[in-house]
Amino acid sequence: MSVPLPIATTKFVLVSPDGRRTPITVQIGWPYAVEANRACCPVGIEGLDGAYPDMEGADTLQALCLAASLVRSRLLDHLERGYTLYYADDDEDAGIAVDVDSHFGIAP
Repeated sequence: MSVPLPIATTKFVLVSPDGRRTPITVQIGWPYAVEANRACCPVGIEGLDGAYPDMEGADTLQALCLAASLVRSRLLDHLERGYTLYYADDDEDAGIAVDVDSHFGIAP
């Protein structure tokens, strides 16, 4: 999976309840206008679901926000099922659990 023209990329390690470690790469691509009042933004999570259909919004900002919201939602879904998310092994914060809400700018 490779999102075309990625503008944001981050890597994590997802650990299943039985201890299986899966490296994942989140990518959000450059949002683009399709027509008046319609824009799309590519997004994907390699190692989890792969590429998703481009997120569609009324403008490029909404499409971008919806793409980030989709990633947050997919990660939270796994956490609710007992998975743990860590910063990637090659990250300076490797081994530290990710607070998904903080990572996505959601205040407590």
